Amino acid sequence: MVRTALATASAGVIAVGGLALVSWRASVAPSAAGLASTRPAPQSAPAEMGAGNEEEKEEGKGESGTVIVTELAPDTVLAPLPGRQGRGFALRAGAARFAVSHDASRPFVVTAGDVLIEDLGTTFTVRYVGADRLNIAVEEGRVRVRGGDTDTEVSAGSTLQVPVSRVAPPRLGKVARRASAGLAASSWRPLAEGGQYEEAQRALRRAGPSAVRDDTADLLLAADAARLSGHPAEAVPYLERVLRGHASDPRAGLAAFTLGRVLLDELGRPREASEAFARARSSGGPLAEDALAREVEAASRAGDQVHSRELALLYQRLYPNGRRSKAVARFGKVD
Repeated sequence: MVRTALATASAGVIAVGGLALVSWRASVAPSAAGLASTRPAPQSAPAEMGAGNEEEKEEGKGESGTVIVTELAPDTVLAPLPGRQGRGFALRAGAARFAVSHDASRPFVVTAGDVLIEDLGTTFTVRYVGADRLNIAVEEGRVRVRGGDTDTEVSAGSTLQVPVSRVAPPRLGKVARRASAGLAASSWRPLAEGGQYEEAQRALRRAGPSAVRDDTADLLLAADAARLSGHPAEAVPYLERVLRGHASDPRAGLAAFTLGRVLLDELGRPREASEAFARARSSGGPLAEDALAREVEAASRAGDQVHSRELALLYQRLYPNGRRSKAVARFGKVD
């Protein structure tokens, strides 16, 4: 049985049957949060963690702020996102497994090309299955996946494949240096695009609302900077601006869905969340099923069990084999 001690000052790497096991604490200083460059000798990596690693997995659970990263292929290229204190990684190639202690104030994220995966308290694997496809498999809890026209949640026992575009790694070092030198407030944008959400949010606060252009992409990016830096309430005005001023934009449904998630999951405002999910559902598209399922949950949490049940019956009619059927039946109290 292999044991991996959790690092307190640096990342430790142990070769185990061709895998690199990397243990992190969120309190690790950014300068110490680099992955070791030494990789195990190339071998055929298993698709999932073997039984011999289960003890290491259990050791990481329950540790506040703990992140356990396991590289699953010899060609894996994985790098920590600057400014995230071990709570964010960029996967450039290969595959990796993440066992994460959820912290709503410091969300854990993984970027892979133009896809963003955000943990909602979970253990999950991210794997390139081709030049333009990404596979996300969730073992415990759930994750949010966002990329292109995809914005959905994947729950335990489920997998999702999404298209991915290989984007050039952002020049994070240069951005960080410029930000620390006190560049103009417009620096929030490259910081957010590079995954430095806390720095982006600080730059936004210094600049004020006028620093965000009145277009959908900028408003969604500003909302992400607020949410992913642990300030969900500050994301709400940006999302509402999309819905008020850009209702005909194809991404308005995405904004409504994101607003519903923030209101329900992070701010405890289920009645308003139900309205936001209803708007996302009415927009149609790939988010419609998830929006209806979350609307059922929001109505239930708001205490409106009659409406929740009506919505649950609607979900069963529209999606008889829907991937959220169990949760819908539970919240809607239907068989």
